[in-house]
Amino acid sequence: MLTKIKDMFKKNEKTYFYANLIRFSRNEEFRDCVRSFNSCDVIHIQHPGELFPQSIYYCIKNHGSGFWSEVLLTMQYLQFAELFKLVPVICWDKSGIYVEDFPINGTKNGFEYYFEPVSEIEYQKVYDCRNVIYSTIRHRFPDGKQLEYPDYFSRIERYGTLYKTFFHLNAVTKKYIRNNIDNIFMNSRGGVLGVHIRGTDYKKAYVNHPVCLNLEDYEEPIHLLLKKYNFKKIFLATDSLEALDFMKKKFGKLLVYYEDVQRSSGEVGNFEVASTRKNHHYLLGLEVLRDAYTLANCDALISGLSAVSLAAHYIKIADGAKYDEAIIIDHGINRVGDKNR
Repeated sequence: MLTKIKDMFKKNEKTYFYANLIRFSRNEEFRDCVRSFNSCDVIHIQHPGELFPQSIYYCIKNHGSGFWSEVLLTMQYLQFAELFKLVPVICWDKSGIYVEDFPINGTKNGFEYYFEPVSEIEYQKVYDCRNVIYSTIRHRFPDGKQLEYPDYFSRIERYGTLYKTFFHLNAVTKKYIRNNIDNIFMNSRGGVLGVHIRGTDYKKAYVNHPVCLNLEDYEEPIHLLLKKYNFKKIFLATDSLEALDFMKKKFGKLLVYYEDVQRSSGEVGNFEVASTRKNHHYLLGLEVLRDAYTLANCDALISGLSAVSLAAHYIKIADGAKYDEAIIIDHGINRVGDKNR
């Protein structure tokens, strides 16, 4: 009779869970485990298959964030993998903004659209391995301290090291980036000033994100560095049509930018714009990746706090270089606002 009741409970996972919760509630070790569940002291190893039982694999998932925010989250998970000597496998699936319903560059893994794999195991096989830990939000902060945008910029050197170690453009992406940078910087004697302006959906004032800057905030710093270094070109990276028009009017022939970028206006993010172009989601990622690499190839940089400008800094560091000067315009963090980001 007891066996039948136990079997009945097991068939209903929720009922079985609560039954065991009551059963072990007086066990101090069990209570410690529950109290620690939202920290990195408890690591849940799952056993989806039987492959490669000698290793513990760390499956790093995407969040549906912007491209360079996704890279930053992935780097934080890679730090966790390093800390606990896990084998990382990065799997960006269809839940991400930049992933298509079909293969790109021979893969369905959004990360490998652009980068080489970070480990020898094929990403599909991680779901059949004997020992797998899946990335979860608490792994991003193993010391328990949640970071904000200014904290990220204070850790640029560390991110430069991580990026150099784990992020290697695949052959298709590398050729595309190199050709585009060569073309846009053609005949750029006298150096190039990079400017990144984040607009569009940033105007919604996402909570815990940087305050969106006014276009006029960029004008004085740009004139300052143009005069100081006698730059002959300004490379503009922006998602905003208004920012592009503003910079054209202010700086005319000095301005260079990529014309084939999906930009938008108002508070509409470029990822929210309906598009019929082929490989649209993949191209959104490729374009912002190209922007960051081009900014990293500039001699100086003016930007606000953003994942793109952060990426430009650590890409340059990973390359063993540094800016002649970098101005980061910081108007603080939104403490209230839109939480849908």
